[in-house]
Amino acid sequence: MSMKKLIKFLISQILYYTGVVFLVEKYGPARGVLILAYHRVNDEIQDPLNMTISPRDFEIQIKYLAGHYAPIRLADLWERSTGPGPAGVVVTFDDGYADNYHLAFPILKRHGVPAVFFLAVEPIENRTSLWYDRICRSIASCRGEALDLSAFGLSEKAVANGRQRAKTAKALVLYAKKNMDRHQTEALIRYLQRHCPNGDACRSEMLTWDQVREMADAGMDFGAHTMTHAILSSLSQEEQRWEIQQSKELIEHRLSRPVHFFSYPNGEPCDYTDETISLLEAAGFHAACTLTPGDTDMSHPYALQRIGIDAAYTGYRSMGTKAVFACELAGIFDLFFKKRRYTGAAEPAAGSQK
Repeated sequence: MSMKKLIKFLISQILYYTGVVFLVEKYGPARGVLILAYHRVNDEIQDPLNMTISPRDFEIQIKYLAGHYAPIRLADLWERSTGPGPAGVVVTFDDGYADNYHLAFPILKRHGVPAVFFLAVEPIENRTSLWYDRICRSIASCRGEALDLSAFGLSEKAVANGRQRAKTAKALVLYAKKNMDRHQTEALIRYLQRHCPNGDACRSEMLTWDQVREMADAGMDFGAHTMTHAILSSLSQEEQRWEIQQSKELIEHRLSRPVHFFSYPNGEPCDYTDETISLLEAAGFHAACTLTPGDTDMSHPYALQRIGIDAAYTGYRSMGTKAVFACELAGIFDLFFKKRRYTGAAEPAAGSQK
């Protein structure tokens, strides 16, 4: 446990069990609806990208939301006003991993909490993996001292032990996300598979359409997260249109129900543009979610803010998770650490290009 997390852990236990959190929730300024963004719920995978929390932590958090907030569907966001009573909260998931069905879905049902799942459609449709998972799993299988990545304009990367491999995987994903197009990324993945041949980079960890339909029939909602998890601001208009329109149409075809909501891959202001928003509107989407932290500002429906939930919102091996989560959602740590959420609208980076 890092020093920062240890300090947060200790402060949260004091503030939660002395009742300070409840006073903040009850007497603090009226808040808007919070939208939470999850990715994976699992405790048996390596995760250099820090997108995963354990099923135990997830259940603690969902149980807390059910008892102290008012969980609502994203479609009901505009009917939920601020004021007395528990703050509204929307639970969302990005990407469409199979553990969302096996581990998160039963917990959500058990506590009566709805959620919307944003699907990256191509790996679900083709039973493959997301491009960044293929990079991470290839690197995880590497054996040797270093990888020569000079062909991709990168320096040699160390892979001698698990810590180095995790660091290299994270660095390569970030580099590919910001600097490579789809063809270059595929070339990098092929190179890694040749030099790290013992991996299972092609194994799918995504939902199946049967699982998606079962979840939808149980009251869960589904939205689009593009076809390939591409960074939209790096694409041409026609490429963006295909990623947006095709993902919507395929989900609607598979579920026989309309899709109204979208989530931007990566979700930072520089990852979409005014052109992207125009394409979303033209495709018939009602709103889109970012990963810009903050209380939701409904006056910007195509730049809805979300709080990304990761290991920073958990305790130590699930001990103390409830207190940490409660303090984080109440905004208490904003006073002490770099802010993860803040009040006010997050304006999209209009017209910005990568």
